Amino acid sequence: MATLTIDGLTKRFGTTEAVSDVSFTAKPGRVTAFLGPNGSGKTTTLRILVGLTDPTSGSALIGEKRYQELPQPFHTVGVLLDGGFHPGRRAKDHLQILAIAAGVDETRIDAALEFSEIGYAAKRRVGKFSTGMKQRLGLAAAMLTDPPVLILDEPLNGLDPEGIQWLRRTLRKLADEGRTVLLSSHVLAETEQIADDIVIISRGKLRAAASMDELMNRVASGVRVRTPQAEQAQQLLVAEGLSISNNADDPTCFDVAATSTTVGEKLGQAGITLHELSPLESRLESLYFQLVSDPQPAPRGVDLASAPVPTQPNQEQR
Repeated sequence: MATLTIDGLTKRFGTTEAVSDVSFTAKPGRVTAFLGPNGSGKTTTLRILVGLTDPTSGSALIGEKRYQELPQPFHTVGVLLDGGFHPGRRAKDHLQILAIAAGVDETRIDAALEFSEIGYAAKRRVGKFSTGMKQRLGLAAAMLTDPPVLILDEPLNGLDPEGIQWLRRTLRKLADEGRTVLLSSHVLAETEQIADDIVIISRGKLRAAASMDELMNRVASGVRVRTPQAEQAQQLLVAEGLSISNNADDPTCFDVAATSTTVGEKLGQAGITLHELSPLESRLESLYFQLVSDPQPAPRGVDLASAPVPTQPNQEQR
């Protein structure tokens, strides 16, 4: 299995620097999520990684080789990028063309369709597919050679809730088999459930690269409390050593850096009336908005063991 190594990667288009000195790794047996706003440099990085764009400087390696240097690139890397489907072509025909190009047995076509659970649509024309079905066909194409490395650009786009659950289970299974899975996504809540490692990029610069556990342990989380006895509730919780953040617009509302179970039990035991006890935004979402608004990049070469991250969410980004 191969580690993906991005080292000092820079790409300029004229005077525009799309990617600037970015370094991170994606390792076998793990799902690495590559996050950032539109125009942050994610797709450019992925295109360099699979040989569709040349870097200005730095390197993007699969194992120890560039994609173009791999002896059997189709058999090493499965890629989901911009679709590229002919609307008049049937799904199975699309995969058959790819199978011929990759030099794989046609039995892999049915296996790939079964993998993506769209075997029932094998003879349908792609132009009739929903966005979610096109995503599944793209994933079937990526798995056509049963590769050890998967590079997926926005695989969650267009999937319905059932499809998202399926993809979550599937990516976990593929990583547990020892494959290297790198995916970009804007769906932060789902990414938080899928990913083992997180890489965040903004304005072409690396903002963080760390394991999910490492990041989440350093990001504040909590619950929102609304009660007519706010002052009494706050005094009780502060006495218990919990951190409180007041809401300037609503004196009955405040946030607590604790779980809903802890807060609910303590206030319930004191007889405090609660009108609301709800989780704050996902911790990954809080971290993400803080980092992409931070003008300072992470240190060059930061690895998945450590990264500078904030401890409080950026209120202006909510």
